[in-house]
Amino acid sequence: MKLIISILITFSALSYQEVSSHTNFYKKIVEYTKKNKLKTSDVLVVYDIDNTLLRFKTSFGSDQWYGWQNDQIKKGCPVHCIAKSVSGLLDYSYKATFISDMILVEKEIPTLIEKLQESGYGVSSITSRGPVNYPATIRELNKSGIDFKKSNAPRLPFMTKLYGREVRYADGVFMTSGLNKGKMLTHLINRPGLDKKYKAVFFLDDRLKHMKTMDKEYKNNKANKLPVFAYRLTTTDAIVKEFNESDKKLEIRIGEEFKELIKNLN
Repeated sequence: MKLIISILITFSALSYQEVSSHTNFYKKIVEYTKKNKLKTSDVLVVYDIDNTLLRFKTSFGSDQWYGWQNDQIKKGCPVHCIAKSVSGLLDYSYKATFISDMILVEKEIPTLIEKLQESGYGVSSITSRGPVNYPATIRELNKSGIDFKKSNAPRLPFMTKLYGREVRYADGVFMTSGLNKGKMLTHLINRPGLDKKYKAVFFLDDRLKHMKTMDKEYKNNKANKLPVFAYRLTTTDAIVKEFNESDKKLEIRIGEEFKELIKNLN
């Protein structure tokens, strides 16, 4: 009985929902705003980038590739490591991001974001990427028709160090260097000089761990009364699953060729 109660408590602590498309997420936002008679400007919509807005054309350099390589490093590289340390992995990841093209996770994304912006919603992004990835990130977003400057989002740019890591916010994109997204959201909307107080936040991300950080920061933190609705996007689940279950031979070959290319360029 104690085990059953423990399991129920664990599941009840996770308030996030799953959505299978950006269209469904958009509907959730609009329905909540109307039902609660809020001004659109009182609602902030926050998007993750990798595997939520954009994805790599190939698995090499992708979010799932990085997770696999990070796990390989922790285990002593039993299969293959492009680098022997996390700092080395980050360097290769940055270079892969800089030269790689990305594509939209769903073709409707730019239109839906623009509709939110034109309606007066605050729209921004929180990504685990670091500030070094800023130019390539803005390039790929804009190339795909996404521009977070066109909204009622926090506007004051800043660069600082939080919890020992460099972070940057500019053009509606918060580069957090892998820090806790729940805490990063709190930091962003409580920055000195920001006179806008939102009454609700909608957050979309493909990773379960970011759902948990939002829960811990808002649902389970009595000091934070702001309603934050976290939704996990399932659109890229099949792509991630296919990569995780593959033999990784293609990514290993591409990784070795990429290392050689970088070596020859230096």
